[in-house]
Amino acid sequence: MSGAFVGIHDKTPDMRILYVSSGVQPVLNYCQEEMIGREVQLFMLPDEKDKYQLAFGPLSQENIGLFYTSIKRHNGDYVFIRIIHFDCDGVGLNACFVTDPAEHSAGLANSLQVTANGGPGPNSGPQRVLTNSSLGNGALNIARVIARRNAADAQSSSADIGRSPTRRACLIIDKVTDPREYNTMGPRIIFASNSLSRITNIDACDIQGTPFMSLVPPEDVTKTARFLEQVSKSNDVVIDCLQLAVFDGNHESMADYRRSLVAPRTIDVEVMAAGSEDGIILLCQQIRSGRMLPNGTFDSEGYLSLEEIISSDAESSDLPSNWTSTLC
Repeated sequence: MSGAFVGIHDKTPDMRILYVSSGVQPVLNYCQEEMIGREVQLFMLPDEKDKYQLAFGPLSQENIGLFYTSIKRHNGDYVFIRIIHFDCDGVGLNACFVTDPAEHSAGLANSLQVTANGGPGPNSGPQRVLTNSSLGNGALNIARVIARRNAADAQSSSADIGRSPTRRACLIIDKVTDPREYNTMGPRIIFASNSLSRITNIDACDIQGTPFMSLVPPEDVTKTARFLEQVSKSNDVVIDCLQLAVFDGNHESMADYRRSLVAPRTIDVEVMAAGSEDGIILLCQQIRSGRMLPNGTFDSEGYLSLEEIISSDAESSDLPSNWTSTLC
């Protein structure tokens, strides 16, 4: 059996499903309406519920990671699922892929939790977040990243003056029906976290339902199209460096900019994406090279790129190619 779908749940103790893509129907034999509003854990094996709650529930730190579990089908059978999970702005976003028993067993047996905040999570049991089977020797590099970040965080509070927070936002775009749509204005934005306004200066509620390419400057459309097509055909994380438009008070959309013949201001973002032809999750992080210290020097030690969250040394970590970055 094969298949994939994407979904969103809130971060309350119930972890209720806010959205699930139509690809869930052939995988679990549930229609979307039967799942939205219900608790995520209702569809898991009893002994998997607590593990998922610990990894991605309301008490967990911000995570980017993998989770192997079994999900209940409508007829009572279970299917093995590999989840690529993103936490952003108070919601959990999952790209879910059907796996075979061998991969499922390997994923459970070889695991190491690392959070995006740079430290081990609260659960130290067998089910963790980033797995050695997917990361190869990347765990060693992740440990170096943790040590580097902890060293940066241990600096005196006076050194933290001027530290600018990392700006992240998540989006979900809908089903890919025709790759040629990428070169026009599709696919549509199904969900955008409220934190998007800190990157693009436009409210999330104003862009839901609009084409994703309305956020992309014209000169970056072709590159973005290739990136989205690559993600839709992969069952792992893909990372790239893209551009998004920053809107001002006089222009509320890319269409307004095009009509005004004024080039929009753009911002460089790292994008970590996962999904399928049924939908794609995009975690966007504003790129910055460091932070300004009180003495006027610029220090990058307190900042982790999305690539570094996976590996601090992609070229020497023996990571599979689909975990390495295509950053330019």
